[in-house]
Amino acid sequence: MYTKEQEAGLVSDLLYAMGLDVNPVDNIVIDQDTHQPLLFEFKNIKVTRNINKPAFISENDIRLEPANPKCTKLMNRLFSFFTDKEYKYGNIGNILTFYFDDDLEKGISSLVVKYEGGEVYRTNWYRSKALIFTEAILDIDGSYPINGLEIFDVDPDVEIPRRGE
Repeated sequence: MYTKEQEAGLVSDLLYAMGLDVNPVDNIVIDQDTHQPLLFEFKNIKVTRNINKPAFISENDIRLEPANPKCTKLMNRLFSFFTDKEYKYGNIGNILTFYFDDDLEKGISSLVVKYEGGEVYRTNWYRSKALIFTEAILDIDGSYPINGLEIFDVDPDVEIPRRGE
């Protein structure tokens, strides 16, 4: 299990890797370049970075929880936003496709990203697909080590094979 401090740290790392910031007044996620709020399905994306002052979430908001399996759809969109931005800046190649490689027997998945030119990227295996997108963003950005993310997975007590094992 993980602490609220660890979760807040993961949120901060993710936002920084994606070039996003938080409006300190209302905890809405904004783009660092445009200072415009990021929307998901016409809702503001909000985060809690200060565990002593959680963000108020109304019916017009959605909470960014990068390890929560319920945030898979949001993390998928944020992954696409991130990779589009990184491609425009020339930091990564053009992505042809990405998909989940599922091991149904073990209940785990890995994200496979195929780039133009034949390069293939693969994440570690996790139960939470939202966490898989989180790892992919942090790893592709390269600013943060991805070791230790398994504590955020749905069932951290069951050993899951890591890359290279």
